[in-house]
Amino acid sequence: MAESRLAAAAAVVALSFAFACSESPTEATLDNLAPQFDHKGKSHGKPGGDEQPLYSVEVTELGTLPGAKRVIAIAIAGTHIVGVSSLGLWHMTLGGSPTLLTCDGGTTAGCDWGASNGGRSIDVNSDGLIVSAARKATDGLNQATYWTSAGALNIDLLSPGFVSNANGVSSTGYVAGTAILGESWENAQQVAMLWKIDAGIVTASRDLNDEIFMGTAPWSAARDVNDFGQVVGSAEGFGAFFWDDGDPVALPGEGASPAAINNSSVSVRVAGSFSNLPGSPSARGVVWTVEGGAVTGTEELPPLIRYEEAWRALDINDAGDVVGRGAKLSGGAPGRESQVHALLWTRDETGAYTVVDLGPGQAHAIENVSLQDIRTTRVVGWVESKKGGATPVMWTV
Repeated sequence: MAESRLAAAAAVVALSFAFACSESPTEATLDNLAPQFDHKGKSHGKPGGDEQPLYSVEVTELGTLPGAKRVIAIAIAGTHIVGVSSLGLWHMTLGGSPTLLTCDGGTTAGCDWGASNGGRSIDVNSDGLIVSAARKATDGLNQATYWTSAGALNIDLLSPGFVSNANGVSSTGYVAGTAILGESWENAQQVAMLWKIDAGIVTASRDLNDEIFMGTAPWSAARDVNDFGQVVGSAEGFGAFFWDDGDPVALPGEGASPAAINNSSVSVRVAGSFSNLPGSPSARGVVWTVEGGAVTGTEELPPLIRYEEAWRALDINDAGDVVGRGAKLSGGAPGRESQVHALLWTRDETGAYTVVDLGPGQAHAIENVSLQDIRTTRVVGWVESKKGGATPVMWTV
């Protein structure tokens, strides 16, 4: 277990345990996180399978923003972490503290995030290139925006458009997102977009709805992109898709919803979920494998025992490790999740997955490592508080 690289001033809760699936309170905070998991247990593979190796986990509170009730971490790359808060978008480096991003006129006013991905669209690459959306001062509408050391810059649309949002960025500067294009609101259409940023300048802007579906999809969205410019997303009338500058490849499964893609020019893995399913489970995490322009594998991730009513995969790294959340369903609105736990699915050399319970909270992103790297992995997300607040955390496994 490697030591955390955050400064000693950061609040660190060291947890060494193998995760048993015991009951937890509906809501948890960092104050009760350590006592709740000060025990020995097991991680779990497929239900009914053999006991899995022990894991060591360190939970680190990433800091707060003065005056912000909710601060959540969304993405990690290299030394950079980004997220959203009740005050706006934020960024930090390991060893530092969250700082609000500035937008219009060098202030935090106008910094926002788009409606895609549940209103939590922000990403960063290892060079510190941040993408999301910001409100335009002229009309208050969101426009895809990126941040470099020079500040915030809007991504210009080549076609007439109204609203745009960036969802994911690769280390090579590809940016996946969505835009509402058209001469007027009456004929506007939401389309998947792919941009390219080189040396802080937008060098390409591509309407993927036009390129992939010949403009026939009533709506489409690009969710993520990897270093090779391969895109995953969804389109009405087609469903979930993988695209590699040719014909789209359908990602099979009822309610298929891709969330993230890893890097490979040969065997690509896509993490996502079968979502909005009737009954329980209402969602199931899944990993698709794409090789040679075809899906060669669809593997449902094993659930966490007692939290198998809904589980979702939200990010994947080059080693094939996946993070997300598992939950019970509350007795209220259909599909409403409660007692949410952050989950890590580790993939071994044989391709088998083991689910690891990180404790109460939601894991949203995993640091990118390859299978050959030392298997110490950082995961970021947040822990809910009892009064509607949220604190950003990092799990080191």
